[in-house]
Amino acid sequence: MHQSGKRRTFRWVVSVVAFLVLAYVVSYCVLSLLGGYYYNQSGEVRYSGGLAATDLVMYQPRFLGWQPRFRRVDGTYTSRGNTLGYFYSPMIYLDRRFVHRTRLSSLFSLSEERLEWFDLSHFPGFDRVTTYKSHGVILPDEVNETRETR
Repeated sequence: MHQSGKRRTFRWVVSVVAFLVLAYVVSYCVLSLLGGYYYNQSGEVRYSGGLAATDLVMYQPRFLGWQPRFRRVDGTYTSRGNTLGYFYSPMIYLDRRFVHRTRLSSLFSLSEERLEWFDLSHFPGFDRVTTYKSHGVILPDEVNETRETR
């Protein structure tokens, strides 16, 4: 009798955990479907006054804001986001890595010289800019090429 009580408790705990994980994933999927791409800053590129230039187009699920690494004016890095963004950050990471990839903003044009030093390795799924194509990042010049081929 003692063993069956432990087994029943174990099954109940596993069922509750499975339900919570399923609710977490399903709720994120709904928020992701309602989201969209928004302009954002990496903090790597700044205007002369210190203000970060808008250089990225990142996917943001509805009501969720999260950026894993942002470079401050003093050169240190921080993450930034809202409470729900931090709660769903593992799902946002996976979403941006495999489904909704971050792109360079067409508002910010990069010259060949800048491509050599512009490093987004701190973002999930990115190595150096020279390997952008292998990660599916769309460079500003390629946006026009893509439109012309359609």
